[in-house]
Amino acid sequence: MQPSACRHFPRVFLRDARGTLLTLSHFCPTAAALLFTESPVSVVDAVPPLALSEPVEGLDARDALPPLVRPGLLADMEGYAAWEDAVVRSLLGPDGTDKALATIDDATEVVRRWTPAEGPMVKAVDRAFAPALAAAQPMKLSSAFEIVTELTGPHPSMAVPLGFQPEWQRLQREAADLLGQIVPRYLAAAAFGNWIAYRGQGLRSIAGWLRASYDVLRVQLVRHLPAGGEAATRAQVIEAIRMADYIMVHTVDSLAFGRAAASLER
Repeated sequence: MQPSACRHFPRVFLRDARGTLLTLSHFCPTAAALLFTESPVSVVDAVPPLALSEPVEGLDARDALPPLVRPGLLADMEGYAAWEDAVVRSLLGPDGTDKALATIDDATEVVRRWTPAEGPMVKAVDRAFAPALAAAQPMKLSSAFEIVTELTGPHPSMAVPLGFQPEWQRLQREAADLLGQIVPRYLAAAAFGNWIAYRGQGLRSIAGWLRASYDVLRVQLVRHLPAGGEAATRAQVIEAIRMADYIMVHTVDSLAFGRAAASLER
């Protein structure tokens, strides 16, 4: 008898040729707290009460064409699924978030050059992600973050704090164990069943969404965590995560982001 929005929250569904994919909005404090668990992260079959009986609402792409590799070239579903899986595995690997995102960017550029004449896309994905030799990029805020700021407008929680860069570097040093676990898990959840696959014009748009998600989370962590050497608390980290997903999942229109991210595909 619950309203649809209450019944579904914090579930985020994508339905496509693979089936029904479910991830969670970390605006829900319980979902955010799950990022702190010690158990390994994996994609599993959802069962009740997490799984819902019909009707299930979300982005329904079952009758849509597959995601685009780049403007003008469609992926096949097996190849796209392999790319998404490789992205998730990269984020959950041992290299750290900055290097994982650099690996995803570099591998995506390789996959974007693929053509069907070269054979199955899934093999191109395997080759692209196999080296995993990308170097971590500078930690400046990305162009995808700028797209998000344009879409949110003058949102008070999107204001970048003064001295953001050194403060973020301090947090990385002082809370390395905590953030080294939580941030990759947060981004892996954002990558799985991602709506931008059907909203944008290629794989760069999805990689841009992940960069923007990372940047929004970093800004929120700097905004919510104490300055001056005081240790961050679990409650402060959860509040930063909640605000990041409030912006990315519940404020930014995924279709508007996909259209604006066309600039990333050029």
